[in-house]
Amino acid sequence: MTLEDLRYFSSPPGQALLKAAAEAPEDDLKRLTVLRKRFPADRCRAAVTLLTLRERAKLKFSRASEMAFDREGLEQSSGETVATYRAKRFRGFNRIADLCCGIGGDAIALSQHASVITVDQNPNRVAITGWNARVYNRSLQSVCADVTTWIPDAEAIFLDPSRRKHN
Repeated sequence: MTLEDLRYFSSPPGQALLKAAAEAPEDDLKRLTVLRKRFPADRCRAAVTLLTLRERAKLKFSRASEMAFDREGLEQSSGETVATYRAKRFRGFNRIADLCCGIGGDAIALSQHASVITVDQNPNRVAITGWNARVYNRSLQSVCADVTTWIPDAEAIFLDPSRRKHN
C-alpha cells in the first residue's frame, strides 16, 4: 500500500472501487477481470490486495474491513487484544512515542491512555498508521523519521520487541 494508493482509496472513485471489489467474485482473477472494465488496472490490483489483507486481518482487528495494510505491516502488527494489554502498562503517561510504529496497532491502543507520537522511517507506513487511527477515531501525531537518528520528546517510549528489523 503506497501513499498514492491511500490517497486514491480516500477519494470517491477509490471508495467506489473498494465497494465494487468487495461485491465482485471472490476469485482474484475473476474479480480483477470484472474490476478492470471500470477502473485502472494498477488500482484494481491494489484494491484486491487490500481486500485480501483485510480478510486476514479480521483475526487481529475488529475494524479490519475499514483499515489499510501492507503485507509485512500486517504480519508484524500487534492485534487489538495484545496491544490493549500492553498499552495498560503506559497509563499515567501524558505523551508516549511509538517508535517503528508499523501500521499503528499499538499506537491506537496507546492513544486510549495518552497523547501518542508515532515514528517510522517508511512514509507508506506512516500514512497507513494515520488511516488506521482515523478508523478507530484516534488522533495521533505521526512523523516519518529514522529512530536511529531522531527520537521525539516523550515521557515514555514504546518499541515492539517482536520486530526483527527496523521498518
